[in-house]
Amino acid sequence: MSLGTHRPVSGEHSSHHRILLACERLFADFGLSLATTEHEEYAVIDSIPIPICRGARYDRPREQVEASGGRGSLGWIMGYKLHAVVSAGGMFKRFAVVGANVADPTVAKVLLNPRIDDLSAVLGDCAYLGCGVTAPSRSNAKKPTTWTTAMRKTRKMVETVFSRMVRCGLLVFGQLNSFRSVRTKVCRKVAMHNLLLYLTH
Repeated sequence: MSLGTHRPVSGEHSSHHRILLACERLFADFGLSLATTEHEEYAVIDSIPIPICRGARYDRPREQVEASGGRGSLGWIMGYKLHAVVSAGGMFKRFAVVGANVADPTVAKVLLNPRIDDLSAVLGDCAYLGCGVTAPSRSNAKKPTTWTTAMRKTRKMVETVFSRMVRCGLLVFGQLNSFRSVRTKVCRKVAMHNLLLYLTH
């Protein structure tokens, strides 16, 4: 008797894909609900590129009209950015996926509501100056912002979270054919990240 592996036919794969897309909001809500139990002094905001191509493929026409060229830690890319507000404990509290050319302050003003959030308790880098977020002052600032060692260490938490997700493959995407597919995959990865933290703390 021989044993073989079952490979889904195209219809099965298509149905599975449609179910995942339909659950985009469910993944996001579930993941973010796990972070509501954390009550910490600071949260941190930052962004990371999600490229769909680099190099010679940059100028090719593409179906994902929402993707755009932008500069990030990886240099110039074509694709998106994941913007996130992360707790000091490393959980995603809010996030958004936008074109790579959308400025960090623009997204911050959407993710953070001054009528609800204490913006002074949100730490960011110099890109967020002028958003109400606490950030280190530029070297030529006339009125430097108070930026303590504890704040600096806490702000690095978001970099640790992004780095961990990249190393574990949570933000390494294969070929995705639509912006909705990208968003859904990000929601799944964020939910997985928060669930793992929730279960281990």
